[in-house]
Amino acid sequence: NKGGRGAMFNIHGGEASNGVSGTADWKEFSIEFDSGSNSEALLHCLFGGYGGGTGTAYYDDLYLHALGSGDISGAIDAVAKFHASAGAPPVAAKEIVRKHKPDPAVHERGLAVYSLTCIACHGPDGKGVPGAFPPLDNSEYVTGDPSVPARVVLLGLQGPIEVAGQKFESIMPPHTDLNDAQIADVLTYVRQNWSNDAPAVTAEMVKQTRAKWGNHGKPLTAAELK
Repeated sequence: NKGGRGAMFNIHGGEASNGVSGTADWKEFSIEFDSGSNSEALLHCLFGGYGGGTGTAYYDDLYLHALGSGDISGAIDAVAKFHASAGAPPVAAKEIVRKHKPDPAVHERGLAVYSLTCIACHGPDGKGVPGAFPPLDNSEYVTGDPSVPARVVLLGLQGPIEVAGQKFESIMPPHTDLNDAQIADVLTYVRQNWSNDAPAVTAEMVKQTRAKWGNHGKPLTAAELK
Protein backbone atom coordinates (compact mmCIF):
# COMPACT_ATOMS: atom_id res chain seq x y z
CA ASN A 1 0.00 0.00 0.00
CA LYS A 2 2.27 2.77 -1.32
CA GLY A 3 0.78 5.97 0.02
CA GLY A 4 -2.77 4.66 -0.21
CA ARG A 5 -5.26 4.35 2.60
CA GLY A 6 -6.36 0.74 2.14
CA ALA A 7 -9.93 -0.47 1.79
CA MET A 8 -12.47 2.13 2.86
CA PHE A 9 -16.00 3.48 2.57
CA ASN A 10 -16.84 6.92 1.24
CA ILE A 11 -20.22 8.63 1.24
CA HIS A 12 -20.30 10.57 -2.01
CA GLY A 13 -19.91 14.23 -1.17
CA GLY A 14 -19.42 13.51 2.53
CA GLU A 15 -17.65 11.37 5.10
CA ALA A 16 -14.99 8.71 4.55
CA SER A 17 -14.15 5.81 6.86
CA ASN A 18 -10.73 4.89 8.17
CA GLY A 19 -8.78 2.64 5.82
CA VAL A 20 -8.09 -1.04 6.46
CA SER A 21 -4.79 -2.49 5.21
CA GLY A 22 -2.22 -5.15 5.98
CA THR A 23 -4.66 -7.95 6.77
CA ALA A 24 -5.34 -11.28 5.06
CA ASP A 25 -8.57 -12.03 6.93
CA TRP A 26 -12.09 -10.61 6.95
CA LYS A 27 -12.49 -7.48 9.01
CA GLU A 28 -15.67 -5.56 9.76
CA PHE A 29 -15.58 -1.80 9.50
CA SER A 30 -18.22 0.86 9.22
CA ILE A 31 -18.95 4.49 8.52
CA GLU A 32 -21.52 6.64 10.30
CA PHE A 33 -23.11 9.52 8.43
CA ASP A 34 -26.00 11.93 8.70
CA SER A 35 -28.22 11.89 5.62
CA GLY A 36 -29.89 15.12 6.75
CA SER A 37 -32.60 16.18 4.35
CA ASN A 38 -31.17 14.15 1.47
CA SER A 39 -33.50 11.60 -0.10
CA GLU A 40 -30.64 9.42 -1.35
CA ALA A 41 -27.03 8.49 -0.62
CA LEU A 42 -24.28 6.96 -2.73
CA LEU A 43 -21.79 4.69 -0.95
CA HIS A 44 -18.40 4.04 -2.59
CA CYS A 45 -16.40 0.92 -1.71
CA LEU A 46 -12.86 2.07 -2.45
CA PHE A 47 -9.43 0.51 -2.43
CA GLY A 48 -6.28 2.57 -2.19
CA GLY A 49 -8.11 5.61 -0.92
CA TYR A 50 -7.62 7.93 -3.92
CA GLY A 51 -4.69 6.05 -5.41
CA GLY A 52 -1.51 4.37 -4.24
CA GLY A 53 -2.96 1.02 -3.20
CA THR A 54 -1.56 -2.37 -4.16
CA GLY A 55 -3.13 -5.77 -3.67
CA THR A 56 -6.79 -6.79 -3.63
CA ALA A 57 -9.78 -5.91 -1.47
CA TYR A 58 -13.08 -7.80 -1.25
CA TYR A 59 -16.34 -6.44 0.14
CA ASP A 60 -19.15 -8.67 1.38
CA ASP A 61 -22.35 -8.43 3.46
CA LEU A 62 -22.87 -4.68 3.15
CA TYR A 63 -25.88 -3.28 4.98
CA LEU A 64 -27.33 0.00 6.22
CA HIS A 65 -28.59 0.46 9.75
CA ALA A 66 -30.66 3.43 10.95
CA LEU A 67 -29.14 4.89 14.13
CA GLY A 68 -31.84 7.47 14.75
CA SER A 69 -35.41 8.27 13.83
CA GLY A 70 -36.54 8.49 10.24
CA ASP A 71 -36.89 6.22 7.27
CA ILE A 72 -33.59 5.16 5.69
CA SER A 73 -35.22 3.05 2.98
CA GLY A 74 -34.93 5.97 0.58
CA ALA A 75 -31.14 5.80 0.76
CA ILE A 76 -31.17 2.04 0.17
CA ASP A 77 -33.46 2.45 -2.83
CA ALA A 78 -31.33 5.27 -4.20
CA VAL A 79 -28.11 3.25 -4.07
CA ALA A 80 -29.82 0.31 -5.76
CA LYS A 81 -31.35 2.52 -8.43
CA PHE A 82 -28.02 4.20 -9.11
CA HIS A 83 -26.24 0.92 -9.72
CA ALA A 84 -29.15 -0.36 -11.80
CA SER A 85 -29.16 2.75 -13.98
CA ALA A 86 -25.44 3.48 -14.19
CA GLY A 87 -25.64 3.21 -17.96
CA ALA A 88 -28.09 6.11 -18.23
CA PRO A 89 -26.76 9.65 -18.71
CA PRO A 90 -27.33 12.11 -15.86
CA VAL A 91 -30.41 14.26 -16.30
CA ALA A 92 -29.58 17.94 -16.70
CA ALA A 93 -31.37 20.34 -14.40
CA LYS A 94 -32.02 22.68 -17.31
CA GLU A 95 -31.31 22.76 -21.01
CA ILE A 96 -28.04 24.39 -22.01
CA VAL A 97 -27.59 26.13 -25.35
CA ARG A 98 -24.28 24.69 -26.55
CA LYS A 99 -21.76 26.00 -29.04
CA HIS A 100 -20.41 22.49 -29.55
CA LYS A 101 -23.10 20.01 -30.56
CA PRO A 102 -22.48 16.57 -29.02
CA ASP A 103 -22.17 13.54 -31.29
CA PRO A 104 -24.60 10.95 -29.81
CA ALA A 105 -22.42 7.98 -30.81
CA VAL A 106 -19.30 9.49 -29.26
CA HIS A 107 -21.17 10.40 -26.08
CA GLU A 108 -22.61 6.91 -25.77
CA ARG A 109 -19.12 5.41 -25.95
CA GLY A 110 -17.73 8.08 -23.64
CA LEU A 111 -20.44 7.45 -21.06
CA ALA A 112 -19.62 3.74 -21.11
CA VAL A 113 -15.97 4.50 -20.28
CA TYR A 114 -16.96 7.12 -17.70
CA SER A 115 -19.33 4.72 -15.94
CA LEU A 116 -16.60 2.09 -15.57
CA THR A 117 -13.60 4.31 -14.90
CA CYS A 118 -14.56 7.74 -13.55
CA ILE A 119 -17.99 7.75 -11.96
CA ALA A 120 -16.96 6.26 -8.60
CA CYS A 121 -14.77 9.26 -7.79
CA HIS A 122 -16.18 12.11 -9.86
CA GLY A 123 -19.85 11.13 -9.58
CA PRO A 124 -22.69 10.92 -12.11
CA ASP A 125 -23.02 14.71 -11.93
CA GLY A 126 -19.32 15.46 -12.36
CA LYS A 127 -19.23 17.30 -9.03
CA GLY A 128 -16.59 15.07 -7.42
CA VAL A 129 -16.23 14.88 -3.63
CA PRO A 130 -15.23 18.05 -1.74
CA GLY A 131 -11.77 17.64 -0.25
CA ALA A 132 -11.22 14.28 -1.95
CA PHE A 133 -11.98 14.16 -5.68
CA PRO A 134 -11.95 17.27 -7.90
CA PRO A 135 -15.05 18.21 -9.90
CA LEU A 136 -15.06 17.75 -13.66
CA ASP A 137 -18.06 20.00 -14.17
CA ASN A 138 -17.06 23.64 -14.59
CA SER A 139 -13.36 22.76 -14.33
CA GLU A 140 -10.82 24.89 -16.15
CA TYR A 141 -8.57 21.85 -16.46
CA VAL A 142 -11.28 19.95 -18.32
CA THR A 143 -12.57 22.56 -20.75
CA GLY A 144 -9.32 24.30 -21.71
CA ASP A 145 -6.45 22.89 -23.77
CA PRO A 146 -7.52 19.27 -24.53
CA SER A 147 -3.97 18.01 -24.02
CA VAL A 148 -4.32 18.84 -20.31
CA PRO A 149 -7.06 16.31 -19.42
CA ALA A 150 -5.46 13.87 -21.88
CA ARG A 151 -2.19 14.06 -19.94
CA VAL A 152 -4.04 13.58 -16.64
CA VAL A 153 -5.73 10.41 -17.89
CA LEU A 154 -2.53 9.07 -19.47
CA LEU A 155 -0.10 9.89 -16.66
CA GLY A 156 -2.16 10.45 -13.53
CA LEU A 157 -2.14 13.49 -11.25
CA GLN A 158 -0.61 14.18 -7.84
CA GLY A 159 -1.99 16.94 -5.60
CA PRO A 160 -1.95 19.57 -4.31
CA ILE A 161 -4.18 21.14 -6.93
CA GLU A 162 -6.92 23.77 -6.84
CA VAL A 163 -10.01 23.24 -8.99
CA ALA A 164 -12.98 25.59 -9.07
CA GLY A 165 -11.78 27.27 -5.88
CA GLN A 166 -11.34 24.00 -3.95
CA LYS A 167 -8.02 22.45 -2.89
CA PHE A 168 -7.29 18.73 -3.28
CA GLU A 169 -4.37 16.56 -2.13
CA SER A 170 -5.42 13.21 -3.60
CA ILE A 171 -3.71 11.07 -6.23
CA MET A 172 -5.28 10.01 -9.51
CA PRO A 173 -3.52 6.96 -10.98
CA PRO A 174 -2.81 6.76 -14.72
CA HIS A 175 -5.35 4.86 -16.81
CA THR A 176 -2.99 2.68 -18.79
CA ASP A 177 -5.88 0.34 -19.60
CA LEU A 178 -7.53 2.84 -21.96
CA ASN A 179 -6.56 3.24 -25.61
CA ASP A 180 -6.45 6.52 -27.53
CA ALA A 181 -9.99 6.19 -28.89
CA GLN A 182 -11.46 5.43 -25.45
CA ILE A 183 -9.67 8.40 -23.89
CA ALA A 184 -10.87 10.67 -26.70
CA ASP A 185 -14.46 9.47 -26.24
CA VAL A 186 -14.55 9.91 -22.47
CA LEU A 187 -12.86 13.31 -22.60
CA THR A 188 -15.31 14.49 -25.25
CA TYR A 189 -18.18 13.24 -23.09
CA VAL A 190 -16.87 15.10 -20.05
CA ARG A 191 -16.02 18.28 -21.97
CA GLN A 192 -19.54 18.43 -23.43
CA ASN A 193 -21.59 17.25 -20.45
CA TRP A 194 -23.24 19.02 -17.49
CA SER A 195 -22.41 22.74 -17.78
CA ASN A 196 -19.25 22.08 -19.82
CA ASP A 197 -19.22 23.16 -23.46
CA ALA A 198 -15.86 22.57 -25.15
CA PRO A 199 -14.65 21.13 -28.46
CA ALA A 200 -14.40 17.38 -28.95
CA VAL A 201 -11.16 15.45 -28.47
CA THR A 202 -9.95 13.10 -31.20
CA ALA A 203 -7.95 9.90 -30.95
CA GLU A 204 -5.21 11.58 -32.99
CA MET A 205 -4.92 14.34 -30.35
CA VAL A 206 -4.53 11.72 -27.64
CA LYS A 207 -2.00 9.80 -29.73
CA GLN A 208 0.13 12.92 -30.11
CA THR A 209 -0.08 13.65 -26.38
CA ARG A 210 0.89 10.07 -25.57
CA ALA A 211 3.89 10.26 -27.93
CA LYS A 212 5.09 13.50 -26.33
CA TRP A 213 4.52 12.61 -22.67
CA GLY A 214 4.54 8.80 -22.64
CA ASN A 215 7.92 8.48 -20.92
CA HIS A 216 7.19 10.93 -18.10
CA GLY A 217 7.32 8.09 -15.57
CA LYS A 218 5.36 9.60 -12.67
CA PRO A 219 2.05 11.38 -11.99
CA LEU A 220 1.89 14.99 -13.07
CA THR A 221 1.73 17.94 -10.70
CA ALA A 222 -0.51 20.98 -11.06
CA ALA A 223 2.49 23.04 -12.16
CA GLU A 224 3.15 20.64 -15.03
CA LEU A 225 -0.38 21.12 -16.35
CA LYS A 226 0.17 24.80 -17.05
